[in-house]
Amino acid sequence: MRSCHGLPQLIVALLSFILSAPTAAFPQSVREVDPCLANTDESEPVLKDASRPTRRIQNAQTQQQIKIVDLRFDGATQVPLTEQNVIAAKIMALDTLEPKDWIDEIKARVSDAWQHRGFFKVEVEAEGRELGSDGDTKDVSLTLHVDEGRQYRLGVIRFLHGTQFAADQLRPLIPISEGDVFDTHKISDGLTVLRKAYDEIGFINFTVVPDTTIDEPNASCPQSRP
Repeated sequence: MRSCHGLPQLIVALLSFILSAPTAAFPQSVREVDPCLANTDESEPVLKDASRPTRRIQNAQTQQQIKIVDLRFDGATQVPLTEQNVIAAKIMALDTLEPKDWIDEIKARVSDAWQHRGFFKVEVEAEGRELGSDGDTKDVSLTLHVDEGRQYRLGVIRFLHGTQFAADQLRPLIPISEGDVFDTHKISDGLTVLRKAYDEIGFINFTVVPDTTIDEPNASCPQSRP
């Protein structure tokens, strides 16, 4: 990989949406997927079953919940400090967390924040310390060690095996342009719009799984701008 004289190299992520059409005899719930994986799945048009009740399962409350009163990032150098402070403030503004897997939840939120900014392969580790407890809530201090990795940009989006829409009809539904920072939030928003487009023509079982390929061998140097 060639040198860019101190400047970060531009590495693109190639994104494919693989479309298929299995037959379904009865409506099934749309499968939510990680927007960084890509596969789209069309199904035969079917009628919606409005009579089926929606069930919501809530986490059982525990005696002692977690409250983050201090949060710091370690190792993050590419995301500006002002943005890091915003990320930290949003996490600290959360209501108390369930003790089970709360650290994994925070790590996932931090990873998502960095992937939103193009750091697709960010890795996050956490180190917590208890500060005190009032019986119902445990106050903790949290240090998050962030290995940002490289920042990625979108290369090409492809739609494979689709039969209901042409690629030039689907592409405007994904609100990210070639060369933009690889923002997983924008890709996720696009997948939601794709599902709605298929749902509106009766394909209630439509699913999508993004297939992301990182083109590191062909990384390029950023172009100078006046």
